[in-house]
Amino acid sequence: MRSIRPRLGLSIAGLVIGAAIGIGLGLFYTWTVNPVVRTDVFPWQLNKESQTNWMIAASVAWARDNDIFQAANRLNELHLSDTTFQRLADTACELARSSYAQSDTGLIAIRAMVNLAAGQGKTNCASELIILNTPTIAPTATIVQPTATLIPPPSKTPTPLPGPTETPATPGSPTATTAVGNFKVVRYEPYCSVKASGVIEVLVQEANGDGVAGIQVEVDWPGGKDRFFTGLKPERGIGYADFTARQDETYTVILPGLGERSDPLKTIPCNDRDNGGSAITSYRVYFRRVGKTG
Repeated sequence: MRSIRPRLGLSIAGLVIGAAIGIGLGLFYTWTVNPVVRTDVFPWQLNKESQTNWMIAASVAWARDNDIFQAANRLNELHLSDTTFQRLADTACELARSSYAQSDTGLIAIRAMVNLAAGQGKTNCASELIILNTPTIAPTATIVQPTATLIPPPSKTPTPLPGPTETPATPGSPTATTAVGNFKVVRYEPYCSVKASGVIEVLVQEANGDGVAGIQVEVDWPGGKDRFFTGLKPERGIGYADFTARQDETYTVILPGLGERSDPLKTIPCNDRDNGGSAITSYRVYFRRVGKTG
């Protein structure tokens, strides 16, 4: 009489496969569909972005209360050991090179970080890119009203910095006026480009043409103004800064306390013949050091 034996091999294989599938589905659910969100963590467990925000908060608080011991205790919670203040300086450098530095709030935070780190002997590029204590100086010149046409540029100009090829804009270039500080407007370059529509590029240079970083630039227009700094886009040159303008406005550019005011820059529609398409007239404005006034 033949005995009937259970087919245990097939049953065990099925069990193993089923368990593997179950574990895989469970991990997928807990890692992707409904992951665990940790809300009660220590500062040293935060990701890089959150640690940067922690440094900003600690630095801004120190700038207000000047309590260095409290600031050190807060930063020490990141568990950075003896690199705490150097990491603070390095992080300020990263922020100074980013779009974060193009707002007033960002500049205030970066200055606080730089000052706090510098007090402990630690520095990085932010101390060069950002003016730490920039006085607010009201410009003495008045805004010039727009005219129907712009005056052609002066014939004696320095060699411009290299840049992309654009179609010259329809309006001519205004002339520079008498310098009132140690930087003078030496060249204007209007151009038309669909790739850089309505951009006012400012280039601040030494007498030999080298760029100058950390110079405050002010752009004024009827009903508003904006301030920013050179050197925050190092890929375009350390003396470079730019501003996005609106169509049919009239802008002037000045280096507060350091140089003259530009002639009015009218942002009118133009046609980019090289690339095809309409755009807003853009400008390059060159400031060059001509000596300090007594």
